[in-house]
Amino acid sequence: MTVLAIIACIALFIWATNSKKKIDEEEKIALKTSGQATRLRNNFGDLITLLLQSEDHYIKFERSYDESIRIGNSKNQELFLSYSSLGSNGPKLLVACIEHSILLKELKFDKSRSTNSIYQEISDYFL
Repeated sequence: MTVLAIIACIALFIWATNSKKKIDEEEKIALKTSGQATRLRNNFGDLITLLLQSEDHYIKFERSYDESIRIGNSKNQELFLSYSSLGSNGPKLLVACIEHSILLKELKFDKSRSTNSIYQEISDYFL
């Protein structure tokens, strides 16, 4: 029984190491392909301005190829904003609220919602 537990631990360690390498490779690619998320800014620019009005909030990176922006703060929180043109009510904003590398909340908004109501809902999770 002990031998099986040791084998399982070794297999889990190898799997975790390989997963980490894959994430690191994807992160390198993402950082090399920066640019401005034009469609995201055109459709939800007022919201991005509201989120960045606090001097504690800053853009960690912005990418044009997948229309996304990652915003961070000093409390180890992050917002991942992504644009999707697929929606019944027009473009959608997809938001992931992350704290200490743990997903707190996933939110989806469309253009029918006001900028202030979207901001209020996001600010419940991103201080």
